[in-house]
Amino acid sequence: MKHFYEPVLFADIVVKIEKPKNDIWCGSSHTEQKKTKNGTFVRYVLTLENKKDFYVLIHECLHLVRRIFTDRDIPFNETNDELIAYYQSYLVKRIWKYLSKKNASK
Repeated sequence: MKHFYEPVLFADIVVKIEKPKNDIWCGSSHTEQKKTKNGTFVRYVLTLENKKDFYVLIHECLHLVRRIFTDRDIPFNETNDELIAYYQSYLVKRIWKYLSKKNASK
């Protein structure tokens, strides 16, 4: 599990590698919320079955981008597609770099 803070849109992100729960599952993204004295803390969780599957990473990062944008009241539609694409690329590069470091050491 890798936990990091994303400073562009202030997102707390966790990347997990887990065994598949069924035959179809290959990745998922969701949020975890925790109540604190200062409000609600939101963590964005991206789970992958295979850390070498670049295509699933791209797919799940798009879901992650939608959640992050929606939580920040940033439009997630065709009028904002360039920002969506840039942010998705940023997240994919950052997460893939982390996953590649892990792969290289094994």
